[in-house]
Amino acid sequence: MKKTSYSILFILIAVSSLFSACSKEQIELVTQDLSYQLDPDYISVNIPDTFKFDPANVIYLTGQKNITLHGTNDETTTTIIGGNEIHFTVRIKKEFDNDVTLRLVKDPALMNSYPEDISKYKEILEESFSIPETILERGKKETTFTLTFQQVEKLNEIPGYLLPLRLEIVGAANDLKVSETNYFVMVKLDIEYAKENIVPGNEPFNGVLFNDIITFDSPKSQGLGSLKDGAFTGSSWYPNDKNTPLIIKIPEKETIKGIVINTEGRWALGHFTVFSEGNSVDIKQGEFSISKQTAQINVQFKEPVTTNTFRLENLLTYTQGPQPDLCEVRLVR
Repeated sequence: MKKTSYSILFILIAVSSLFSACSKEQIELVTQDLSYQLDPDYISVNIPDTFKFDPANVIYLTGQKNITLHGTNDETTTTIIGGNEIHFTVRIKKEFDNDVTLRLVKDPALMNSYPEDISKYKEILEESFSIPETILERGKKETTFTLTFQQVEKLNEIPGYLLPLRLEIVGAANDLKVSETNYFVMVKLDIEYAKENIVPGNEPFNGVLFNDIITFDSPKSQGLGSLKDGAFTGSSWYPNDKNTPLIIKIPEKETIKGIVINTEGRWALGHFTVFSEGNSVDIKQGEFSISKQTAQINVQFKEPVTTNTFRLENLLTYTQGPQPDLCEVRLVR
């Protein structure tokens, strides 16, 4: 019995030692095996910059970065289509505790990133525009700039002008910065020499009609001879599409009262634009438009035009269909 007690005691001591050994190994596995520890350099080195926290508030321009406006010049006055003002909206990511003063400043360096060829465009001078500073009021999330064109008569050169503008914060504003992407806007003003020099309607007018010294030209050359063969019906020339122009040339500059065009049938001419060649530039004289079939088109200029070249574009039938028939074309002295 005593031997049995000693045996049992021995077994308990052995089992206790075994569990103690296992427990010790488990502790050593966690505390002593360094392969299971995180390298502190790994944490700081491998987190990308995009995930870094930036507490700054951001202010930015909304809308398009490249804006194109259109203007016309009639050799005396420049008119900006849509008016002389344009507005830009500025927003802030979250409401700010104070009023913030903002401005748009001209920055010619921005022109280097314009997505089109602008080599022939001129910079708009400071005297031709104004943009007052604006205040983003405390607690508000947006405000507006107003660009006003002034002395627009000086904006008279083709193809036009560029105004590159950059957003700035005036003065110090802690925890507020301008967006790194939406911080600029490019304003392009395209100028076209244009008049409204065509008498409305289709009434005949006095003058001497001629085409004996006219030379016609067009990308669509077939049929051009019919435009001065003396036949007002039958033979004709027609454009491939509305993008096919007809060019009318005479040897020397003359003062021309208008243009007379004979046409016929369901393909009768009804709509087109008239350009004249000026001093190395084209001048849009106006648009002719009628919506009923007629055998003769009478284009009378309000003021006679002195030139040696006219160009007819956007040629359409009276129903605004393609490929109108032109039978004879004459100028009027």
